[in-house]
Amino acid sequence: MIGGLASAGDIDGAERAFAEMPERDLVSWTAMLWGYAQNGHATSSARVFWRMPCWDVVAWNALIVASSEPGEELEEDPKTLFDRMPGRNSGSWSATITAFVHSGQLDESREVFDRLPSSDAAAWSTLIQAYVNSGRIFDARELLERMPFVLWTSMISAFAQNNLSSSALQLFHRMLLEGIQPDVIAYTTVLDACGVVQARAEGKVIHSSITDAGLDTRAAIASSLITMYSKWGCIDEIEHVFDKVVLPNVVVWTALISAYAHNGHGRLALHSFARMDAEGVQPDHVTFISVVDACASIPEVTQVRLLHDEISCCNLDHHPQLQNALLSLYSKCGCVDRARIIFERLPTVGVIPGSAMLQAYAENGRGHQTLSFFRLMVLQGVHPENVTFLSILSACSHAGLVEVGCDYFVSMKQDYEVEETVEHFTCMVDLFARSGKLEEAEELIGSMPFQPEDLAWLALLAGCRSYGHVERGIRAASRALELNPTKTSAPYVLLSGLNGNCK
Repeated sequence: MIGGLASAGDIDGAERAFAEMPERDLVSWTAMLWGYAQNGHATSSARVFWRMPCWDVVAWNALIVASSEPGEELEEDPKTLFDRMPGRNSGSWSATITAFVHSGQLDESREVFDRLPSSDAAAWSTLIQAYVNSGRIFDARELLERMPFVLWTSMISAFAQNNLSSSALQLFHRMLLEGIQPDVIAYTTVLDACGVVQARAEGKVIHSSITDAGLDTRAAIASSLITMYSKWGCIDEIEHVFDKVVLPNVVVWTALISAYAHNGHGRLALHSFARMDAEGVQPDHVTFISVVDACASIPEVTQVRLLHDEISCCNLDHHPQLQNALLSLYSKCGCVDRARIIFERLPTVGVIPGSAMLQAYAENGRGHQTLSFFRLMVLQGVHPENVTFLSILSACSHAGLVEVGCDYFVSMKQDYEVEETVEHFTCMVDLFARSGKLEEAEELIGSMPFQPEDLAWLALLAGCRSYGHVERGIRAASRALELNPTKTSAPYVLLSGLNGNCK
């Protein structure tokens, strides 16, 4: 509990939980110590450390991490603490190296690094990245040339997992230049990186080298290739990769289904799911989430109920992600009552399922139920977020509740500390336009603290069509086309309706 509160940034809550404990063991002391360290409270970390009845290596590591945080300085630097440790693990070395890197002491960091008793991927990654960031390219290259073979893949994975996909690609190319043959993990990691940074040329070259090495039929690599091509919308390549796998497992099937769903081919995804079932491959919760995504593009109640039954037969209907996905899917089908049944069965009420339920009410024209449900969420201690208020404002718009919508728009920031976005302002424009307050809608577009999107002008244009205001409607259509010239049909369709209403 202490660790969870501290990880969420609630250091006051962690302190209260720690103070209220009738007895404290080494685990609770260490959790409080780490809580302070992770939140930049070095002095408090040291105070807890010196009050502990005994110290293990984890406690020492936490104190070293705390000593590197900016703003507060301890009497002893990371090196002194490191030397005082009665015992060390790999985390001790990495923590000390990282501490020196954070404080800009790269030479001291290198001194500790050179004393490493064994290869540690985190330590190599930290120091190489620090050299690169500080412009010491020669030192970074020198470390790369010394790096043991087993660490290349670990380093590539470390870069990718820390959203450094470009660095992962660079290291992979360096690995090839060194004459090192990548393994399956290296290939899957770098394929994912290619997909993230849209490196199409590199991805296709790597695919060719995988084929030359005879690895393209491996399930792990095939699923990564499918995922990469899915991000680029390359359906032919996806099917070509899949067809080469002799006996695709659940991971490969799921990648194919997800790729179809992601690219708007819902029926192909459902057909693939049926083929997978016919071949006796058991789906997991990830598979079903992809199938739910596919159904969302073709929301048919019968299909959704059959899918829900199959999920129940696999004993996966209590999986949180699946419950949220099914809730949203029933909403798209207009089955709000079924969505509410799923919501009521959730073990805990969180902002994600709560917002999904709000959206279900709002999208299906149940404005007053949306507002009642929002009040229930707040009473249950769920803090509303950005998307929550989008549903609220949308519900007010469709129900014609102008004053209520304005109150929630103001309350959003004042009472809940949720910052307005361009989407919230667009909802307000729609609220005014639907209610015939066209002048207020246009004034809001001109005064919002963001560059208006074409959707705001289209909302105004729709209002002008409903209330027969030609001059303002033409102006709105013109601005919508200026902002998004590729979306040519919507303004003209609305203008056509506008002219028709004025005949």
